[in-house]
Amino acid sequence: MTLRRLFFLCIVTLSALTLRGQTGVTAETAALLQDFAHRYARQLTALKNPLLVERQLADDKVLFLQGTLKDLVHLPADYDLNITAGSGYYEMTWSHGTLPFLCLAFPAQNTLITGLSQRELVERLPVELRSQPQGFAQQPTPQGLEEVEKGVWATPEESYYLPSLNDALYYVKNQQAGFEPLFSQEHLDYSAANLLHGLIHRDFSLHVELSLFDFSSLHIKLSLSQWVHFCRSHGLHVYCGLEEEREDGLKMLLVAESRELKYNHTLSVIIPSGFVTAPDVVLQARLNGYIPTHNVKNLYKQYIEKKQKRFKI
Repeated sequence: MTLRRLFFLCIVTLSALTLRGQTGVTAETAALLQDFAHRYARQLTALKNPLLVERQLADDKVLFLQGTLKDLVHLPADYDLNITAGSGYYEMTWSHGTLPFLCLAFPAQNTLITGLSQRELVERLPVELRSQPQGFAQQPTPQGLEEVEKGVWATPEESYYLPSLNDALYYVKNQQAGFEPLFSQEHLDYSAANLLHGLIHRDFSLHVELSLFDFSSLHIKLSLSQWVHFCRSHGLHVYCGLEEEREDGLKMLLVAESRELKYNHTLSVIIPSGFVTAPDVVLQARLNGYIPTHNVKNLYKQYIEKKQKRFKI
């Protein structure tokens, strides 16, 4: 069979497969993983030499737990696909009825799955950010709010390396005895966290300095809502922390974590004083994009705990 014929069969069979179940992945990631299997099968087949195929699999840490590359190329169109997320890896299992036929395991690594380098991913960020819609949608009040100090209620928090870098959302009771997001001059740090999570319908201008790989930077003008939409559309888990209290406002650290593809975006944002009462302030930020999760410990060595006010006492 010719190489071109193998390519054709790979494209037809993979695109016709039915996704029957998935564990721990979003629909967007499931589609991305199917595209990866499609592309990776073509990539391996193009190598021709079996030794080169083995080397590529070893370099990428991709394993056929069941079946072979030939099985991947010749998958019948009526086989079901199940995707399972493990600790730092994915398994894609194709089955015929209840009988597994092929199982492919590979790292949950963004560059491997997308086929793009970290540099290419970062360079695509400006266009992707600017393409996001503007405006905020009303968010439902979460369950399980706890009173963390007098008159302030918060969601149970999950922290990221530092207790003060967490995903807590803050609320106060309104006149109807319900809850509404906190946004007040009295609690600027809580208010800033709610703002960056997109709970407050104030669409401030956001001027972003994006760090590039040649040690230069690119300036991007967005609205805050476009950044919030970007995080939500990619299923990113957002953590906020107070980095520094300054004379001109608050310096906040935001980490947007992709748990499924194992990367982080970090946004260091200066929110000017008076942002609660002034609707026209401009937020200044520095963005580092697509940082692999396994590098994150080195990144956060600089963010040691400081003796300053924390989000949760």
